[in-house]
Amino acid sequence: MLKLKDFVVDCDENFWAGIKNGLELTEADRDLRFTNSPIIGHLMPVPLEANTLAMYQRAKNIVELIADPPKSVIEFGGAYGNLCLEYLKLQSDCKYSIVEIQEMLKFADVFLDVNGKSADFYSDTEIDSAIGEYDLFMSWMAISETPVEYQEKVFESFLPNCKYAIIGDMKPQIPVYHEIFMKYYGNCRVIEESLPHHHKNQIILFAERK
Repeated sequence: MLKLKDFVVDCDENFWAGIKNGLELTEADRDLRFTNSPIIGHLMPVPLEANTLAMYQRAKNIVELIADPPKSVIEFGGAYGNLCLEYLKLQSDCKYSIVEIQEMLKFADVFLDVNGKSADFYSDTEIDSAIGEYDLFMSWMAISETPVEYQEKVFESFLPNCKYAIIGDMKPQIPVYHEIFMKYYGNCRVIEESLPHHHKNQIILFAERK
């Protein structure tokens, strides 16, 4: 089976060490100034208005894509929770879980609380606690930037237990996800070649258990 480690990944360990340090030094303020901070800008659209517009469109696309609304969602790499927020605005009865690095979860906790929503949080060191059955697994530009052992947990422990799966990543990684989706779901299709504020070489794949 193909593995992501066989391909070039955009972000290296030194990059993430700097990101984690920057996140640790940034306050998770309830005025949400962190959403416009330079360190957040390294990872996602800023200012907040731009991120919200992109996440709203993404959430809307997901709702339109899946006719039977998922009652449980796990997002691998949920950042500070803006996709979670926009999705829960559209599907309020959904149980939403986020797996992220501990340094980012402090922002998600504040961001969702300020906006009147909640989710279950799992740090990258607690990933085993998040394993379970979910209707929808989602990840956007995150899996290929994690250690191989986490990638394998996604492939071997999460995807086999999820009814639907959406993964967006760079073109070199797509053959891996395609192979995994075909193994567990027997189908795989591109739902969008790119979305606003994402790299032009991103591909988004979707699979569903028939």
